[in-house]
Amino acid sequence: MLALYNENVVKVGPMKKFRNKKLMWECIATDISNELKIYVSGIQCESRFKNVLKRKTGAVKHNKQSGNDPVEVPYQDEIDEIKSMDDSIKPEVLVSPGSIKVLKNNSQKCLAEQSRQDNKKKKTEDPLITAFRESQERREANRQRRHEEKLALLREFLSKKE
Repeated sequence: MLALYNENVVKVGPMKKFRNKKLMWECIATDISNELKIYVSGIQCESRFKNVLKRKTGAVKHNKQSGNDPVEVPYQDEIDEIKSMDDSIKPEVLVSPGSIKVLKNNSQKCLAEQSRQDNKKKKTEDPLITAFRESQERREANRQRRHEEKLALLREFLSKKE
């Protein structure tokens, strides 16, 4: 079943053989039914697949805990092969702060690399923001001037009192 899933999961999506995973599981169920001469439904196949994944995650969690005896992870090789086909593990496009790399078929060949500095647009400041900044600077200058005047008055008062 895991081998059939690995073959068919890439055929799921728009403009492909299977419109959704439900149809893929039905196809896998018919293949298993024809091969083993027993009836299996698509829902049963999907449930079995999910159970295999849960058992694997449970075994991995058990093995991580210190002091526990190691448990064999069931179907480890098949699950690793399925995980390697996942686009989220090795995406087709890598975006980093310095560049954009387009990878095809999960190979490390870089087909196109662009510098983000070429794509950066010069930022033009909005006139309202400029006016607001100028207003804030004037307010700050006035506040500083009033503070200096108060300090001068206090110094003058203290010098006359002595």
